[in-house]
Amino acid sequence: MRGPRPCTGGAVGNAKEPHQFSLAKSDGIVSRVTIHANWLMDTSSLVALSQSPDLLARFEQRGKDADVTVPSAALDELFAAPSAEQLLGAAALLLRLGRTFDDRLRFAKPHTDLWLAEYRAPLSEIPLIAPDTREAMFGQLEKLLAGSDEAVDNFDSVRSVVKGWKERRKFSSKQIVQRAREIDALQKLRPLEVKTALETSFGIETVEEEAEKLLRHFCSAGDDWREIWRADGRLPALKVHCGLTWLAKLAEALPKGFGEPDGFFEMMCRNRNDFFDATVASIAGYGTHFVTEDGALAKRCSFLRLRGFLDFEAISLNELTA
Repeated sequence: MRGPRPCTGGAVGNAKEPHQFSLAKSDGIVSRVTIHANWLMDTSSLVALSQSPDLLARFEQRGKDADVTVPSAALDELFAAPSAEQLLGAAALLLRLGRTFDDRLRFAKPHTDLWLAEYRAPLSEIPLIAPDTREAMFGQLEKLLAGSDEAVDNFDSVRSVVKGWKERRKFSSKQIVQRAREIDALQKLRPLEVKTALETSFGIETVEEEAEKLLRHFCSAGDDWREIWRADGRLPALKVHCGLTWLAKLAEALPKGFGEPDGFFEMMCRNRNDFFDATVASIAGYGTHFVTEDGALAKRCSFLRLRGFLDFEAISLNELTA
């Protein structure tokens, strides 16, 4: 679990009108319609809520008409808290949110299930965990707060699984980053060249290599994968994941502090959890807002929105509840 990077200016749009959600852009004109708000929470925002009673109260008041969705990967990371105090805080938070939001507190299925489902057919809703699974999870949280040894052992198992997953992702990303850093041309690029290329040429075609790898591995995609990938409105979760993964690779490959003090490069502030966070954020492809305390991640999402990868707004808790 990471500590938050400053979240300044990461949001796009008016934080005081969370139900206003842009669905289309044409020649710089944003079309807006009023729809039901769906807030996708990452780990950093959930941790922040668990640590601030005032912020939590404002969040509950502001969200009285919204759905709140927690990605499976964020839930696992929350349960893999490094200390017993944080784990108990997370358990208390989720139980309180469950009482406040009732069935409007939703838990998404694992991202790989979502990628497969959206590859097979267009989706209008995020696939959610089964009601009995949800009830069993809340039961374990109640046992945890009551001091059940069985519940503690269950969450220790989750911590071990998440740690192993992160280590595998870290090893894979290190290999990718090392190859990128060995490319002399990349090391010789100047900030203006990188900024111009990103602002003018970066699009879904840029990340097709990553998309093909995931579609063939997780979805057994056939030779028609590129047609589905490029179709408007298709694979929103996978497009978010691939876009963020590509930007995370670039951030790792560029020298530390590259482009400073140009604010454009604030999104290149890198963190060891960047590749994991791309997975968490991918679920937000089906939401109106992605709530995060990670400033660099919010800026990457806002950049991808400008480049046509996504429609949701990345926003901090303070901006959301102002």
